[in-house]
Amino acid sequence: MPFFKYLLILTSVMSSVEYVYANFTCDLVLSSSHPSIQNTATSSMLADEGVGTHHSSAASVQRAHEEIKVFEIAENHKVAYRYTPPQDGKETIVLTNGLIYSLDYWSEYYDGLVEQGYGVLLIAFSTQPESLSFLDSGVVPHFGSIGINLADPAASTYDYKLDHLESQTLVDEVVSLINHLEIDDFHLVSLSYSSFISINIAIQQKNRIKTFIPMAPAVMPSNRYDPIGSAKHNFYEMLRMNPFVNADYLSDFELYSIMYWALFQQFVNLPNKLTDFDKFFNGVYQMVRSVKWKDLKDYRNADLPITHLFLAAKEEAALYDDQLKFWELMEPNQAKGSLVVFLEALHALPSSATNGAIEQTIKAVEGELNENYIEVDSE
Repeated sequence: MPFFKYLLILTSVMSSVEYVYANFTCDLVLSSSHPSIQNTATSSMLADEGVGTHHSSAASVQRAHEEIKVFEIAENHKVAYRYTPPQDGKETIVLTNGLIYSLDYWSEYYDGLVEQGYGVLLIAFSTQPESLSFLDSGVVPHFGSIGINLADPAASTYDYKLDHLESQTLVDEVVSLINHLEIDDFHLVSLSYSSFISINIAIQQKNRIKTFIPMAPAVMPSNRYDPIGSAKHNFYEMLRMNPFVNADYLSDFELYSIMYWALFQQFVNLPNKLTDFDKFFNGVYQMVRSVKWKDLKDYRNADLPITHLFLAAKEEAALYDDQLKFWELMEPNQAKGSLVVFLEALHALPSSATNGAIEQTIKAVEGELNENYIEVDSE
């Protein structure tokens, strides 16, 4: 096994430049005081928050900070959230966050819905900086250690069952918070990565969810759009059938090594980090690897509530094509609603096409999205 570990270090170093700068771009927007940060970096598995202009005003961001609360699920397991109850009989909209996307950049979208009287719940997963910032210094988060040692692979203490965060954990914590706030039924909006999580919420809580709106969803880990990444994925899938090889460890080790250096380079340049690098990195890494075998297209026949797909026309081409493929495959599914394409939007829809996204979300909530295909040309 040590031979394979050292081999993976070599292959990771050789391929990391290609992965980081060619295939996996996301917007590291962890600092509310610096919305101009437009660095590109790797999510290493998922094309997440796209580079683009963010429209949140200083007043909106300040208000968001003041309203962020924390829900403690268990020891060292906390979820940060912002919640405004509905007014005048209006309905509630639940927002699940992207992989590396500050809650601040939802502010204008959030406030626009609240101004119309809707209840809005915005959630940061327990693995994300806003939630991790509520943990005391030195405390190990509930998802624990990873067990991988890059400096000495032979010294790794990796145990897949102990060191692996399951995506169902993220599903459960969202549902737990919704229950805690006594929200009976709601509309569910996901961004990018969180579509993997929210589509399972939509299935498991279908009777409570009136509409499901995946915004610019990640369809599958983005390394699989690259020929090398796809070949490696297929190789590890094949290894998983061999009981004598720990394929999960081998694939995780490569993922860890690629993500670590790419995210570290970005993290050191962030002026307002919210948490330390180890917690930040471990949280992102756990989220990515919890969905590394998933493909949203596998859910095309799932028993879903009415589903409307919001896409950004300026999305990365391979991901955009796969989002359309997912929608095409949903054709027989009675849950299929409207495809809404924002012509001027980048991947981070809530902040790159704020006004249009608010308008179309309200139409979806009010049952007014009745066309198969809608183009929106406003920001």
